[in-house]
Amino acid sequence: MRLDARNLSVCYSPKAIALDNVSFSFENGILGLLGKNGAGKTTLIKTILGLIKPTSGSVNLTNPGEEVRLSYMPQELSLHPNLTIYESLDYHGILCDLPKSVRAKRIPFLLNETNLSEHKNKKIRHLSGGMKRRVSLAHAMLNDPNILVIDEPTVGLDPEERIKIRNLIYSFSAGRTIVFSTHIIEDLASVCQELIVLDKGKLIYDSTVENLFALAESKVFLIRAESETELNELSSRLNTVGVVHTSKGRFLKYVDKTPLPGSLPAEANIEDAYLCLYL
Repeated sequence: MRLDARNLSVCYSPKAIALDNVSFSFENGILGLLGKNGAGKTTLIKTILGLIKPTSGSVNLTNPGEEVRLSYMPQELSLHPNLTIYESLDYHGILCDLPKSVRAKRIPFLLNETNLSEHKNKKIRHLSGGMKRRVSLAHAMLNDPNILVIDEPTVGLDPEERIKIRNLIYSFSAGRTIVFSTHIIEDLASVCQELIVLDKGKLIYDSTVENLFALAESKVFLIRAESETELNELSSRLNTVGVVHTSKGRFLKYVDKTPLPGSLPAEANIEDAYLCLYL
């Protein structure tokens, strides 16, 4: 399944440009979508889903020899609290016009894949946040999509449930194209083959996670803070990542093209590498 955006622009007004000449291509696997609030991620998602018509350019979904089956898992869940998990999936399948015979096979399969089989008779209102996310993901997978758009699937979850959700997304990606939008960068680093990053409507990165790490080389540093006052002063004027506590004292971790005197080089993690894009 191939996703192509070509010179894609969406303008709400002459001064409100949500997407500005964005072009990228991706096929089969998980494409991570990153960007600050207001970067254009939601507009891109809605354009891919066909909910927004581009001002110029195009988004094309192609799958030679097979129909395009598109599905969406939103950030805000809309599950009926008084239905059981099985009833919720069956009702959603009816709304999607799936035949009863298809629902009878597809629902047990997805309950098993999402580790919800033993909970299928629990009402939605009695589920944890993580279980509700798994139900929502099963909803999105009911029509066996070949392109799936997922918006913030792990937000608000504890680490164990986050791992479950991203492992499910990875397992569902075989033979599909998945667009995975999130603010939790480490989730993308775990499962994505490629990343695109938007900033103020412009595409500022389109490559692999590995190449993002390469961009951060020699741009991540540690500098020792002798006091709380110095720590606060340094933090206010540097692109601060965080504070590192060691046996030799407290160090401020920051990203920059040129280090302050006395700084030490530091190994970059995925969040550091992402921040380096904005230098």
